[in-house]
Amino acid sequence: MNNFQYFGLFLSKDTRNMLLSLIRTEISSSIIDDAEKIFLDHCTLLHKSQLHGNSELYSYLESQVGEQITIKLTALGISEKAFAFKVALPIFGICANKTPHITIATYRGGKPVDSNSITEWETIIPIEIPVKFEKR
Repeated sequence: MNNFQYFGLFLSKDTRNMLLSLIRTEISSSIIDDAEKIFLDHCTLLHKSQLHGNSELYSYLESQVGEQITIKLTALGISEKAFAFKVALPIFGICANKTPHITIATYRGGKPVDSNSITEWETIIPIEIPVKFEKR
């Protein structure tokens, strides 16, 4: 069970590029231009640090590796260190995080985990995207 870092829902390269273009044209190119690192590649569902108490979730996610689903991006959040999309998942209970999200970028020494600290979310017109269950 410990032979992984995390389970996630991964975007294709085409989806990632479409979202980057949308951010640059519809939101603000400076948000991306000012980033230290751009991520925009997955929504973490279960990190190995969250394994305790989540064995059923682990088993479910293990059975879903390779499957595709559609998720909705419903809001944007930004903090001092991270910028992220809030994610609405079509299956209840498949994420160990309080607020499922896809980290877009980090700033000022931030790391993707800093997206968990975002508290202010601005609702957007939902964007549906295909993603794939993967274990890394």
